[in-house]
Amino acid sequence: MRLTDPFLPLELVEHIAGFLWGGFPTLKTWASTCRSWHAITLPTIYRSVIIDNELSLRSLERALVARPHIAPWIRELRITVDPHGSTTTTSWEGGPRNLPWIYDLPKKLPRHLTRLHEIHFSKIIKRRWAYDEWMFFPSFRRFGTVKSLVFTHCVFPEDVVDSLVHSLSQLKDLQFRDLAFAGTSFVGAEIAPPKYKQPQLNSFTLHSEQIFMPYPASSVVLKWTLPMQTAWNLRSLHLFVGYPSDVPEVGRIIRAFSSSLQDLSIKFAQSELWGKAKDRGHGHGSSVVFEFLDLSPNIEIRILDLHNPLFSSVTWLLSRIRSPHLHTIQFTSIFNSSRSIKVNDFEPLDEVLHQPNLASINEVRFNHKGSLASSIVQQKLKKCLPATYGRGIRIKVY
Repeated sequence: MRLTDPFLPLELVEHIAGFLWGGFPTLKTWASTCRSWHAITLPTIYRSVIIDNELSLRSLERALVARPHIAPWIRELRITVDPHGSTTTTSWEGGPRNLPWIYDLPKKLPRHLTRLHEIHFSKIIKRRWAYDEWMFFPSFRRFGTVKSLVFTHCVFPEDVVDSLVHSLSQLKDLQFRDLAFAGTSFVGAEIAPPKYKQPQLNSFTLHSEQIFMPYPASSVVLKWTLPMQTAWNLRSLHLFVGYPSDVPEVGRIIRAFSSSLQDLSIKFAQSELWGKAKDRGHGHGSSVVFEFLDLSPNIEIRILDLHNPLFSSVTWLLSRIRSPHLHTIQFTSIFNSSRSIKVNDFEPLDEVLHQPNLASINEVRFNHKGSLASSIVQQKLKKCLPATYGRGIRIKVY
């Protein structure tokens, strides 16, 4: 039986091709030499397209003109700068005039890519813009179907980002990964924030329904990157609280989006800075600082992800929640084995979960990626949380 047999559903064919494509690097060679495999793997090949130099842009444009049927398959466009391509550095300091292929992107591709869903900018640094370059990003409004916009290791001035996100009228998902400031080096998940003078990224579109900022460097600049506009229809918010000093800003953001927020994820960095906050007399879990995290009844949060169930600040925060709409609490911190699950460690969590203020909770989820079966881990967690389980709350492991 061949994958090209007519009685095989197209969805099954795409699933098999996608699995084999990701599992066997040699499949790309087969696709280029075998006529049947080449036809089957085309949707997988063109689902995500990378443009990193002028040659790749011209190749894509020629392919779209010669074979217009491949255009609907392209859902993600990844724009980056190839250090071995048209420039000798990953910095786009010269602007579109030095890299004209970037300037040509919104001119040549939108008329073909009518089903594009995501634009991903990666490793593009542009701190200064000439007067005639300001219309570069607004011209991206021609990509009218784009719903997701991602920046990874990018540096753009404030107004440039603002013009881009507001030019995409259908934008629903906005992400900054490894956020960096203009005038500084890259800031990653494990690198301390630089000494900054003027933060540059400062605007999100009013149409965003989800904002994902997973790194400590993001939380440092929250006061600038998220202007408080309660008109936003923000449904999902993911934050990494890396430093106690960021908590007041995080609380301000949560309160500002209280009218629409439903899915809240807060990850607390387990660093020595939290210990220093307690040493200064802030109390267990920096309670004075955490007073700014006010999850009051007017916030209609339904799902709350606190990542680490054993962190003292997590149990302190749970004791203050007064949201009657909250029905699910999940912890995505990975348990590598059953050895990391001890009854004594879960006693504070078990005590706080059956308090009256959390009466609306009906499910607690845990993430497990160890060698033991999830069912075994689930049974052990039920023993660690007897009061929670006895109250009828479902304890699930996934």
